[in-house]
Amino acid sequence: HHMGRVGLDVRCRASRRPDYWEAWEAAVPAAPAVDGDAALEAVVPTADTVKHEAIVAAFAAKGAPPLLCGPPGSGKTMTLSHALNE
Repeated sequence: HHMGRVGLDVRCRASRRPDYWEAWEAAVPAAPAVDGDAALEAVVPTADTVKHEAIVAAFAAKGAPPLLCGPPGSGKTMTLSHALNE
């Protein structure tokens, strides 16, 4: 039960039950094994990267342009690129 969580800390899993909510941490896959040059482009899955990519993908699926804000180096380009390539 997630009584202390608000906003985007949880996601609805309507495929399980219409009222089923779970923490984003439950959706984090295992990190892929990468080496060499591929490691420079790898996205380390965390609750934040999974959540941000899901939000960008949801906007893209509806044809709505997402607006990503943040300081330089915060992962805006990486998030957008990875979400649209999945």
